[in-house]
Amino acid sequence: MDKIDTMSTPEEQIETYKQSGVEIRNLVDYTVIFGDRSDSTKWSGEGLGQAKALHAKHLLYLSETLPKFHRTRTV
Repeated sequence: MDKIDTMSTPEEQIETYKQSGVEIRNLVDYTVIFGDRSDSTKWSGEGLGQAKALHAKHLLYLSETLPKFHRTRTV
């Protein structure tokens, strides 16, 4: 496949992809791509609260742990 010119317009880039045989898909929110054939499914959003809680827990852990091991230098 030819290299895509980043200076070309989006329409020209799409046309180049079409000519190369690459499939272009527009993905909706919560789309999950998986497998060797790039199958897709839409995530229901179930567990979103749990994911946010886990993210918050990680942030709290990092805010407590990083200052202990990473010294900030003042210049």
